[in-house]
Amino acid sequence: MAKIIGLEIKNFRGIKYFNEKFDGNFICFVARGDSGKSTLLDAINLVLSSSWSANFFDTDFFNCDISQSIEITVTLSELPTELLTEGKFGLHLRSLSSSSCDISDDIKDGDIPVLSVRLSIDRSLEPSWTVITRDVDDGIAIRSVDRAKLKCLMISD
Repeated sequence: MAKIIGLEIKNFRGIKYFNEKFDGNFICFVARGDSGKSTLLDAINLVLSSSWSANFFDTDFFNCDISQSIEITVTLSELPTELLTEGKFGLHLRSLSSSSCDISDDIKDGDIPVLSVRLSIDRSLEPSWTVITRDVDDGIAIRSVDRAKLKCLMISD
């Protein structure tokens, strides 16, 4: 199962900007009520879900400002091998430095291969899922069938 090592959120609900790297096997969000924990989990679920469609509203934008696109990027390690082939996303891998835990587009010996998946929503409210690297400006589309291979499941009340 893929492991989340990075999460970046821009202009999503109550979050103007969030960027965090995770270096452990277990992630736990602890904070007071109504501080954004559920929004973080919703963001992760929206990016990695195998759903081929999602509904978005003006209220999903930070301060309802649709002039600023929503971007949610999840960077993953321990990827399924079928996503690492050249025919899929093998040419769009990034790297996680084993020494500094920095994510880079320059892959060096000893680095861990990672994939960054981005969900973007602009004023049209149409979602777009892409794999991003510096080499491809707009990213390369990732279909729901490929996101299903990441095995993301959100259990909620």
